[in-house]
Amino acid sequence: MVLAAVETVTDADPVWATRRHKPDVAAQATARELVHVASPPKSMGWNVYNEPRRAVHERRASLAGNLARHRLACAAHKPNCITRLMAAGISERIAAFVEALPLKPGLRVLEIGCGPGVAARAVARRIGPGFILAIDRSERAIRLARAGSADEMALGCLDFRCVAVEDFALRPGDTLFDIAFAMRVGALDGRHPETGRAALARIKAALKPHGRLFIDGGDPLKEIDRGLPS
Repeated sequence: MVLAAVETVTDADPVWATRRHKPDVAAQATARELVHVASPPKSMGWNVYNEPRRAVHERRASLAGNLARHRLACAAHKPNCITRLMAAGISERIAAFVEALPLKPGLRVLEIGCGPGVAARAVARRIGPGFILAIDRSERAIRLARAGSADEMALGCLDFRCVAVEDFALRPGDTLFDIAFAMRVGALDGRHPETGRAALARIKAALKPHGRLFIDGGDPLKEIDRGLPS
């Protein structure tokens, strides 16, 4: 069918019409046309026509490798694996991060910079009778998060709070957290050292003695274990 489409174009194109009588030139041109037809659309997340060929191949290989690794987890019927998370409308980046967190039922989790609550809801589904508190400095983000999390909040496994991480503090009666995590949070990416130190001190105060903090920037996450100030 693709060849038929190319043939139709050549009939209407005088340049192509002359090339049809030169097999070598016609074959090369047709091959280029087929590559164009088979190229991934812009909706795949990058523009293949504006990237160097090597970068395109490297990006394709990276995506294929990530999907292959996570499909193994799905094949093992791991609960809430990345394939199922992505099917629920979660981006590959967030799904991979949540999948890599050392979550188990009953944990208390703190998310810093929750945005509209996509990751928080995914975590809530993985910790069963546990609890996740998700915070963000943006009032609009917290409104969106609450609006999309009515079921989880009704079950008592998820709540949101509008507060900047450097100002965050446990309320009376709050229990310490087992795990804290953050994705794309400016206070923790090293660009704002003073704010970062204040944020880490607040996080440490909210974690249990052996609590763990994870941020993005690894493959797909990394743990900050000695960055917490004493």
